[in-house]
Amino acid sequence: MDMTLNDREFNELQVKCCDVPLQPSAVVELKRFVRENLPGGLNEYGLTLPGFLFLHERLIENWQCDTTWIVLRKFGYNDDIELKREAPDQEQMKNYKAPKDGSASVDLVKSVKAAIEAEKTQLVKMRKDIAEDHERKKLELANEHERNKAEQEAMRKEIDDHRDKLVEDAVRKLIEKLPPQVAREFLTQVIVHV
Repeated sequence: MDMTLNDREFNELQVKCCDVPLQPSAVVELKRFVRENLPGGLNEYGLTLPGFLFLHERLIENWQCDTTWIVLRKFGYNDDIELKREAPDQEQMKNYKAPKDGSASVDLVKSVKAAIEAEKTQLVKMRKDIAEDHERKKLELANEHERNKAEQEAMRKEIDDHRDKLVEDAVRKLIEKLPPQVAREFLTQVIVHV
């Protein structure tokens, strides 16, 4: 169970509850509405539970409760949003109208909002965890970069020092091999140029 409704499953739910299939353009439009208004309402598999609840919350907020009540009744819920022992038959579903006083609708809205808040809290926590992990990794990379930079600088200095020592040793050996008079003239010119 992937906790999503793909297009086929969403359409099957529509047929099961309302005896009418959704037009492909209606499915596309509903998914677009969810995508634009609820991050996490859709994933690569289809409409998520938060997306499904979001659609029903919008229906309820717009006083179009009949659809939500039809779905609830189809799955065996009563006016108190409790599961009944037996699901209503098709005739009951076709003739159902939401309670006029709106009392059950208020409870339904509260229930749906509570479910959405719980999902939202979980998503906020996940987002916070991801952000903290991202910051930690960023800091680790910055520290590693500084370590690498310091190591490169130390290696560069070591190479420069070693090169200078080799040049110095080579010049010393060369001077030692020169006749004393030539060596003095060479050293005098080097000192003058320095």
